[in-house]
Amino acid sequence: MASISISGLPPGTQISRYELISELGAGSFGITYRARDLDRGIDVAIKEYLPKEIAVRTSGRKVELRSPEHERFYQWGMDRFVTEAQILAQFRHSNIVKVLNYFHDNGTAYFVMEYQAGRDLDRIIKTKDHIMVEDQIRAWLVPVLSGLNTIHQKNYLHRDIKPGNIFLTRSGTPVLLDFGAACFAMGDEVRKTSDVLTPAYASIEQYGHQAALGPWSDLYALGATVYRCFVKKAPISAYNRSDAFSRGAKDPLLPASKVGEDFASPEFLRVIDWMMTVVAAERPQSADDVLVALGEKPLATADVGKVFLAAASGSGVTVSDTRPNVSRPQEEYKLLFCGSSDAGKTTAVSVLGDVPAMTTELWPGALGGRVKRASTIAHDYAYMDLGSNERIHLYGTPGAPKFKFMGDLLKVGAFGVVVLIDNRQQDSLVELERMLEQYSELLEANRLVIGVTHMDKAVQPGIDHFQQWLFSYCRNRVVIPPVFDVDARSARDLKLLIQALFYANSPVAVTA
Repeated sequence: MASISISGLPPGTQISRYELISELGAGSFGITYRARDLDRGIDVAIKEYLPKEIAVRTSGRKVELRSPEHERFYQWGMDRFVTEAQILAQFRHSNIVKVLNYFHDNGTAYFVMEYQAGRDLDRIIKTKDHIMVEDQIRAWLVPVLSGLNTIHQKNYLHRDIKPGNIFLTRSGTPVLLDFGAACFAMGDEVRKTSDVLTPAYASIEQYGHQAALGPWSDLYALGATVYRCFVKKAPISAYNRSDAFSRGAKDPLLPASKVGEDFASPEFLRVIDWMMTVVAAERPQSADDVLVALGEKPLATADVGKVFLAAASGSGVTVSDTRPNVSRPQEEYKLLFCGSSDAGKTTAVSVLGDVPAMTTELWPGALGGRVKRASTIAHDYAYMDLGSNERIHLYGTPGAPKFKFMGDLLKVGAFGVVVLIDNRQQDSLVELERMLEQYSELLEANRLVIGVTHMDKAVQPGIDHFQQWLFSYCRNRVVIPPVFDVDARSARDLKLLIQALFYANSPVAVTA
């Protein structure tokens, strides 16, 4: 019986027209070699498919299975390995590794890449005796964003961006490596059979089958990679951060604006924190969004976010028609709808939105839907445009008190809050007090309004009763929030609430 080995092929071995020079590295699924292209007289890098858990190499160089039962998985993995080569062969971009050839031999598969001397970012971070500063990071970050944009334009995601997959050549050119997790964003069937993630860098949507993946997913990983340059250790995972949010705890990850304040400008660090936002909808949606925020020239590309959502739909719904444009209007406002259960928040968001409200059924996991841990934050989402250059983003939260953390997260950056109270509830005033306490800072800033719904079904307490109660509650405050009798199905009523937010700029003094 032939002897078994899990080591790489020895130097001098010839595969096809390539002669191996040395082993460059090995991982769980393969080995990479430096080799010589004997026909062209140039050095290349060759990646060999060898999943060490299920396959071994015999003394005759051939790769064989440890057990026949692994045949199906081995073949599936090899197909994906070749798919990676085929994907990369499409691209001719200075910041994406170039694939020159791919072939089968020795019972496995290989693909040939352009060879360049240098080191990956992970090794550089670990060996440098000082933290990277903003200029050093920008030098590789901006070109990588350009490479990512090219990938996204083809409707692919990298899905495993991390320091080890960003290679810096000796000339300083950054190159994206290892597209083993890349795939078409074609819906749940692809995603369910291709989830590969590195916990410290993976976005929250990569942990669950209900969340839509897109360019925003790669941008989270890229932001986490920059974060790693400041802290010299892997950042806390999005999963653990979500878990903390679901328990009502604060974010366990110190923001980049804190950990990097000695090494980069506040503006730069705010962009990194934006990229690392747990909620996918709150992140930049394209490489252009990040470049503009960094003060760089945008790439003037197509709306890749729409393309990904349409591909990920898996239904007859044209999801791309319901997503906010990646090309943003000049002025944007974030408005949160909260309040008691069954008060009409979902209805209100749907009525006001210029597009149907996005829920689990229409847009799985992208902006919320049914609550599962903290990977879904907004219960409903839509937007409404004011003219041609202003947009209001409308977010709805669940009414149950146990989901208080969702409102706490979504109120960050909100222009204002609309509190809807169901008048049929016996404890409607207790519920209103709970809402006013939760959003007290927005109340003090005169950016909170109240709508009382279902007053046609429960006439008591009347609107005057709510007004008197608010007068008493706000006796020691500088404002009394406006309160209206509204029908959540009436766009006119709802727009009146929003107008109150925009025009209530003169607080009413309340004296004893």
